[in-house]
Amino acid sequence: MSEDLGGLPVTETFLITITTAILGALSGLCVCMLRSRCTRIQCCGMRVDRDVVPPEQLENQNIVPV
Repeated sequence: MSEDLGGLPVTETFLITITTAILGALSGLCVCMLRSRCTRIQCCGMRVDRDVVPPEQLENQNIVPV
């Protein structure tokens, strides 16, 4: 599956790398949002109004620091 799109070969390795990078960035964003103490978050034209997780419950979660 090596197609030529505008002079750049697109291989399976390239697609896996791009997909992994995008999913990693989204995961990092989700962790930052979970740890955030903000009740309203706006990003890329989207707005989220949410209840903040109390610090006691946040410590019980298995979250790896970024």
